[in-house]
Amino acid sequence: MSSEKKENKILYKHYLSCSKCGFKFSIEHEESNNTKIGLEKMKCPLCSKPIQLDPAMLNVSGKPSMEHQSKMNAEASREAQKMAFERKRMDEETGEGREVPITSYQKGSEGKIERVPEKVIKSIEEKIFYEPELKE
Repeated sequence: MSSEKKENKILYKHYLSCSKCGFKFSIEHEESNNTKIGLEKMKCPLCSKPIQLDPAMLNVSGKPSMEHQSKMNAEASREAQKMAFERKRMDEETGEGREVPITSYQKGSEGKIERVPEKVIKSIEEKIFYEPELKE
């Protein structure tokens, strides 16, 4: 359980540059506030001079990094597919949402068989065969 919480931490991308040689790089950190990432302790990996925030890439929106966002989207897609599969399985067990094969007689798609939910057919039949009572 604790490993799952570690995976779900939001990482924010901070863009940095060297104040001397101009080398640009980025780091990911759990902290969205760029003043709390320990910037004053960091040095340039090339020349060991102090680094600063890259002014051209300041993240004013506070959004998670693109890599983390894609991971979250993939996880949400897997969860949605799992829920849909689970719902379909439950419907099959209870008989709810049962699909019935229907053969098409329309020109161009004659003989084509499609599966349609049974309650859709019942709804259409009710609309076609409904006879309103005459009021006297």
